[in-house]
Amino acid sequence: PTEEKEGLAEYTCTICAKSYEEVLPKLRPGEFYAGFDPYHMRTGHSDGNYVEFSISGNKLTVSGKIVKEGLEYVWVRCGDTDKYPDGGRTVRAKSGSSFSITVDIDHVTGHTPIRVYTHCAGDEKNTYWSYVNNTVAVTKEKGTHRLEMPAFCEDTMDTLASRPDVAQGLGPVDDSVKEFSDSLVKNEKDTYRKMQILHDWVAENIYYDYDYMSGRTASTWTAAADVLKHKNTMCVGLVNILADLLRAQGISCHAVKSTIYNVTAAGKTSVRTTGHVVLEAYLPEEDRWVLMDPTWTSKNRYENGKFIKNPMSHLYFDVSPEYISTSQCLTGFKP
Repeated sequence: PTEEKEGLAEYTCTICAKSYEEVLPKLRPGEFYAGFDPYHMRTGHSDGNYVEFSISGNKLTVSGKIVKEGLEYVWVRCGDTDKYPDGGRTVRAKSGSSFSITVDIDHVTGHTPIRVYTHCAGDEKNTYWSYVNNTVAVTKEKGTHRLEMPAFCEDTMDTLASRPDVAQGLGPVDDSVKEFSDSLVKNEKDTYRKMQILHDWVAENIYYDYDYMSGRTASTWTAAADVLKHKNTMCVGLVNILADLLRAQGISCHAVKSTIYNVTAAGKTSVRTTGHVVLEAYLPEEDRWVLMDPTWTSKNRYENGKFIKNPMSHLYFDVSPEYISTSQCLTGFKP
C-alpha cells in the first residue's frame, strides 16, 4: 500500500502505474494475499540447497544449505553493518551442510535488503561473493518487522494458477532425445530425482550463446535435438531440451514466459528483458509443480566460438514462486 486511510489501501501497479483502492479487511494482519507469509520465506523447496529467511520480533534468522564447492563461510548483512554491526554476522559453513545465522534488525525502519555472501577455499582473503543480493528485504510497518512481499509475487501466482492441465504438458519427443534421457536416468524410479538429474545435466553441459545475444552470429539452436547436438543456445533452447528430456520420462512440463527485472538496493525495479522463459514440471507423488530456471542455474558461456564451463548455481531448481518473483514476473504459458 502507498497510503492507508479509514479502512482503504491505495495501490499503484508496478507494471502499468495505474492506481486502485482495496478494502483493508482483505489484507489480514501478517498477510498480503493468500499464500505469502511475511515472516518466513525460502528460496526453494529442495532440502539439498536453499536459503530460508525467518523473522521473530526484532531478530532475522537466515538458515539453510548452500551447495558450492569449497564453501567455508556464509556472511549475512541486513542494512548498514558499519553503522549497525549487530545487523551482520559470519559463520563457518560447508557445502551441502546446514548453517544458521541470527542478526538484529531493531535498526530497520523501512525497506532494507538482506544480503547473503559466500567465501570458498581459494578465494582471496576477505573476499566474499554475492549469493542473495538486494532481492529479499525486511521492512517495518505499524511497529512490526516483516519480510516485504516480492514485487511480482501476486502476478506470478496468478499466472501459475492459470496453467494448462497435466495432459497438455506431455507429448512426443525426438528419438535421439528419448534415448539420451534414458541413458541419464538409468534405473532411477523417483520422479523428483529424475528431474534433478536431467536439470543438472542441462545446466552443466549446455552453454548460453553470448555470440548470438551480442549479434556476432545471426542464429542459434533452439530445437531440443539441435541443442542436444550442438550444446549452445539461448534460454528458450535450454528450456526446450530440458522439457523434452523430462517428457521422455513421462513427466509433464510447461514453458512459462517471464520478464526479468533489475532490482536496486532501494527496491526500485526496471525491466531488463521481456523474452525470458522458465519451466515447471509436474511431480505426481506430491501433486505439485516444480519450478526451475535452467538458464539461471547454468553459468556456462558460449563466446567467441568457445565453450566456457563454470560451476552452476543450485538456487533455481525447485525455486519457490515467491523467490523467483523477487526479480522475475511470470506472465503466461508458451503454447
